[in-house]
Amino acid sequence: MFPTSAADIILKVCVTPFGWPSGSEVCIPLAARMDALLASGYELDDLLGLVVPLLMEGKVRLDLDGGGTERMELDSQTLRLPRPAAIAIFEQYAAERKDAPQAPRRRHSDTMLISIPKRE
Repeated sequence: MFPTSAADIILKVCVTPFGWPSGSEVCIPLAARMDALLASGYELDDLLGLVVPLLMEGKVRLDLDGGGTERMELDSQTLRLPRPAAIAIFEQYAAERKDAPQAPRRRHSDTMLISIPKRE
């Protein structure tokens, strides 16, 4: 059975600062990580391009603006979803956040690179 909301999905998140061999790993709900990214200035459109591949492939790497990386992986690879289910979870999250206050937009010069690993 598939999860029905972003709060039901647990991620393993590992942030590695630039120049460090490895980072520390924590487990948090997907909804909490999305809230943190929104609070740091990312927009829902940015999150769509991150969350759908994460839910479909099971893991993604986000290259951070200041250097370093953030690796996000589903706690259980059995929770990978087909595209329609991944989009439905994102749309439900977005609808719940529609009235929430938004953080200031990121500068236009900022870029976000999302790396999706190749399927084995």
